[in-house]
Amino acid sequence: MIKVLHFADAHIDIANYGRHDPVSGLPYRVLDFLKALDTIVDAAIQEKVDLVIFAGDAYKDRSPSPTYQREWGKRIMRLSRAAIPTLLLVGNHDLSPATGRAHAMQEYDTLDVSGVHVLGQPALLTPKDLDGLQVQVMALPWITLQLDGRQRIKRCTDRGCLRTNRKRALTFDRGVVQAN
Repeated sequence: MIKVLHFADAHIDIANYGRHDPVSGLPYRVLDFLKALDTIVDAAIQEKVDLVIFAGDAYKDRSPSPTYQREWGKRIMRLSRAAIPTLLLVGNHDLSPATGRAHAMQEYDTLDVSGVHVLGQPALLTPKDLDGLQVQVMALPWITLQLDGRQRIKRCTDRGCLRTNRKRALTFDRGVVQAN
């Protein structure tokens, strides 16, 4: 049996008001979000999950402050150090509105963080992509429905990505996971 931990919509920078913690300088509301995120990461490590899938929207803002990026990064690095393959699907709040600009989770690809896969395009990941883990993941991150987005979906469906092992597929918010 494969253990998958799935979560989405962390929006860790959603505090626009309220008091700030004098030690960290962060709004107390953000600390609440980070504590919940710590609980998720702790559970993944303690339960020895085989795969973590984050289905987008780490932040509410497409241009999060470096402080929020640092705090998110600490949690993702814990998963990496625990050798848990982690899929980060890019959500609509993570995307830049300008074509060609980096999205809010781009640094994990740029830095080639071990075990962390950032999925900003539709993709089929196989055991080869996931260090031998016997699972296939059809990732459908947020994409615009402009012509380019429709063409990307068509290319993926033309390859049969969405038809493979349909009976054994588990559907999540923005992805399809298939257990072998």
